[in-house]
Formats: sequence, C-alpha cells, structure tokens
Amino acid sequence: MATAPGKVYPGDNQRIDVLFYDNTGALTDPSEVRFKTMSPCGTSATYTYGTDTNLVRAVAGEYLIDFVVTEAGRWRWRWEATGLSTPFVKEGNLIVQYSPFYDDYGTDYAL
Repeated sequence: MATAPGKVYPGDNQRIDVLFYDNTGALTDPSEVRFKTMSPCGTSATYTYGTDTNLVRAVAGEYLIDFVVTEAGRWRWRWEATGLSTPFVKEGNLIVQYSPFYDDYGTDYAL
C-alpha cells in the first residue's frame, strides 16, 4: 500500500509499506532493507532498517516507513532489499499539493 487516499499537503506524514516474499510465496525478512525518497527539487534521502528508527518491521516480511513531505510536487520513492532469492525493487510516487500556508512560490495556483 502506498499512501492513504485523498490530497496530500506539505507537512503531512506519509506511511508506505511493503511485503517481501520468498520463492515459495511465504513472507520473509530480507538481509537488508532500504527506502529512498526524492523530493520534487531532487533532494534525496536513504533510510536503512536497523539504523533509521522511522523504517520499522511490522511482522515477518512486512516493513513500513513514516516520513514527512516538505514541499509541493511529485515525490518519488523506492524500496530495495537484498538477501532474497531474487533482488527486489519497488518504486512509486505521490503528488503533494501546493499550499499557500506552507509553500512560498509566489503563485496562487495548485500543482
């Protein structure tokens, strides 16, 4: 599941989860789990399970992350995992709406 339905604004917390399966279809924990974000202006961040407290293991094979979007535009995200029978990558994106209360772009229109 990506994000909850509805509009997203700067300052909102986003929760994105992922499921990892082995070659038999059972949920399994990878050796390493990473989550990456890229903001609309190109700023990137990488979170690693076991190092970053906002990336957590819910149950075996299910991981989730909470992060705050800080600007309007298209945010991109990517899960990466190693230690499974095949390499794992899952990507997605979300649109963050312009907010005259948060963004200072000098415009009065929504993205």
